[in-house]
Amino acid sequence: MKPAWDQLAGKLANAKHVQIADVDCTAQQNQGLCQQQGVQGYPTIKYYVKGSKSGKPYQGGRDYNSLYGFVRKQASIRKKKEAKAAEDAMDIDAVLAKMKDTATNEQIGKAFVSWVETSRDADPNMKKMLKAFEALKTMPDGYNMMGEVVIQFFREKVDRSDPASRRAVNSYAKHLDKMVAEKQEL
Repeated sequence: MKPAWDQLAGKLANAKHVQIADVDCTAQQNQGLCQQQGVQGYPTIKYYVKGSKSGKPYQGGRDYNSLYGFVRKQASIRKKKEAKAAEDAMDIDAVLAKMKDTATNEQIGKAFVSWVETSRDADPNMKKMLKAFEALKTMPDGYNMMGEVVIQFFREKVDRSDPASRRAVNSYAKHLDKMVAEKQEL
C-alpha cells in the first residue's frame, strides 16, 4: 500500500484543497495523536475535512486508483457544497447593480437573448421566454428596451428565496460578463 499512497501524495502535492500525509503510529511521539484519533490497526486511513478534528474512516481499496477515486469524489462533494454556499449567499441586487455598471441596456438585452438561446434546450421555459422577446428584437431600439425589461424583471419578479431563481440570475450574469469580457458582438 505504501507505493500507492506515495503515488497519491505525489499526484496531489500541489493541490489547493488536498493534503496527503502519513503518521507512524508505532513511533512513541505519535501514539497520543493516534490514540486520540482511534487508530487501532495499521494501516488506518482517514479523510479529514478542513476545520474538523476527527477524520472519516476510509474503507475502500488500497490501490492508487481506489485512493485517487475516493479523493476525487470527496473533492466533488466539497465543490458542490461550496457552490451551494455561494449561491445561498448571492445578493441578486448586487448582481444587478454590477450588470448595470458593466454593460449598457442594449448589451444586457442582446446578452439575454443569447443566454436564452443557448439555454433553451435545457429548460422549456426558455423557449417561452424567447418567444416573448421576439417582437422586441425587431423593433428599433428593441434590445435597449429589452435590457431595461430584463433588469426590471430580475429586480421585481425573481423569487430571491428560490435557489433555481438565484441560479438563473447567476447563470445569466456570468454569460453577460463573459460576452462583455470577450467583447463578443452584443
